[in-house]
Order: sequence, then structure tokens, then C-alpha cells
Amino acid sequence: MKSGTPAGAARSASAGRGRRLALAALLLGLLGSFTMKAQEMGEQSANPGGAEAQCAANLKQIFRLIKAYQHQSAGVLEFPQDLVVNIGPMSHEETLLTCPADTQTGAATGGAARVISYRFVNDPERPALARTAPGRIALVAEERPNHDGKRLVLFYDGSVRALDNEQFERLKRHHFLEPRRVVKNR
Repeated sequence: MKSGTPAGAARSASAGRGRRLALAALLLGLLGSFTMKAQEMGEQSANPGGAEAQCAANLKQIFRLIKAYQHQSAGVLEFPQDLVVNIGPMSHEETLLTCPADTQTGAATGGAARVISYRFVNDPERPALARTAPGRIALVAEERPNHDGKRLVLFYDGSVRALDNEQFERLKRHHFLEPRRVVKNR
């Protein structure tokens, strides 16, 4: 209820002004918080550790999409052979197949050149791998060592590990299989 006295009106206007100042201070505080968070995220993406963390997150998301692909096909479709064709369309993220630290030009896809940082290196459903532990079957690997001479590799148990060239070559010699050849019916 408004006061009819000039002193009451002054108090009411003063209280309204105080609320507006408090609201403005709150908004400025939130804006400052968002600005600091944006700066931290910018520093993280410029930071090699941030790029490695994002690359590992990409590989884990690829793993989830591979599992979804297998589940949705109910065993009718073979294990996916092409990240761009089989997994890429399942993602809403345009940069999922690109490591943020990868500066190389990539393969041409869909009429446009884009960087594809990862490739399938194994089909875990091959009989030759039946007795191999899931943590030893590499599924997807980076094309190049983008992280201080190391490349990230996604394994069939969902783990992601950084391997130097020697470790990667050893894994490749002992555990990688050539991609399955597609036989077309004639």
C-alpha cells in the first residue's frame, strides 16, 4: 500500500532503487562469472592438455556411437567399417571426427574437404580376435601423433590410451588386422 506522505513516497522510491541496484550487481556478477568461464574454456582449448582431453572425449563419444550402432542393428549389420559413413551421421557434433590438435588437411567427404583425425584399425568381431581381451583390441586410432608425439587409441573396452610411436607400432604389429574386404554380389 502506498503511503500518502512525502516521506513514505521517498522511502518507497529508495527501496525500489535499492532493489534495482541489487539486481544490477547480481547481473554484473553473473556476467563476470560467465566471462571468466569463457576465458578458462578458451585457455583450455589453446592448452595442449585441453586438446588431448577433448580428443579423448571425442573417442569416448565415438565408442558410445559404435555401441549404439551395434545395438540398433541387432546384429544384422556387420561392425562399422567407416567412421564418416557409419558413425558420423549418428552424431550431432560436426567436429566429433576431428582432434582439436590435428592441423593436417583431411580426406574429402561429401564434396567438402574436412579433417578426419581418426580411423578404424580393428574389427573386434573377427574370429582371430576371439581370445583377445577387450582392453587389448584397438578399435579407433588417431591418424597422426597429435599430442606431444603420442596418439590416442580407443580400445574395445572403452578405454582411451596415449601411445608413443614405438608403443603404437608394437600394437599395430601384433594386434591390428587389415580391414575386411567388401565382396559385392555380381
